[in-house]
Amino acid sequence: MPIARTAAGILLAFSAYDYALVGGLNGDKVRVVSPDRFATVAHAQAGLVSSNTPTVVGATVDSVGPVRDRLVALADGLTDLSRDALTYADAGDPAALARVLSGVERGWAGLRELASALPADAALRATIDRGASITSTASSKQRFTLNVGPYTTSAEAADAAKKIGANATAAKESPFSVRVGPYADRAAADTAATTLAAQKITAIVTEDAVYTFARGGAVPDAELWREPERTIDVHALARKIALSQDAALVATGTD
Repeated sequence: MPIARTAAGILLAFSAYDYALVGGLNGDKVRVVSPDRFATVAHAQAGLVSSNTPTVVGATVDSVGPVRDRLVALADGLTDLSRDALTYADAGDPAALARVLSGVERGWAGLRELASALPADAALRATIDRGASITSTASSKQRFTLNVGPYTTSAEAADAAKKIGANATAAKESPFSVRVGPYADRAAADTAATTLAAQKITAIVTEDAVYTFARGGAVPDAELWREPERTIDVHALARKIALSQDAALVATGTD
């Protein structure tokens, strides 16, 4: 089924570029892409999902039973995946990226289920196995902090932070609030807020998620053939003079 192969291509692109993006976010230098490059790929894949929608709708009308149900589920999942990818591309929201990674994993599972109900297709099976072997994962934990203010000026916020202690940080831009913490759990944050209240400082406990991303499995060298294999940080305006045979070392210089 051509629709299944198109879905496999979309998911494979996301698997490869998720892998490269996570590497870049974690400070790796090999097989990485920038958030801007990922955004370009995300917009392209979202366009494919959108343009393929009429074909999917037509196929669901002509299909019955397990094929129809699995096709609808896969199409809905790809729509959600493209929406989350665009959200991350436009806003850099780590929660959206976490949804992208889980959406890709669910997409491969859904495509595998669809393929099992279709006539045997060795190429499709190979793409599914390949894509599912390129893994990127997200984990999160809750972080508790105190928010004090806002104050009228940055100087007032800085003065308040100094009075609160070493774990307080004043915002340098409006709103001029002070962040205190983080704390291991809500109980510790509540205790700290009570301590500040005794000093006539009102603090609000805030909770947010901190995400950690990791990559593993197969290395997507073939899928990332358009991208540089390695990035090397050099001084501004420097240019390459020489490169070692294994590309591990580079000599740079300026005029």
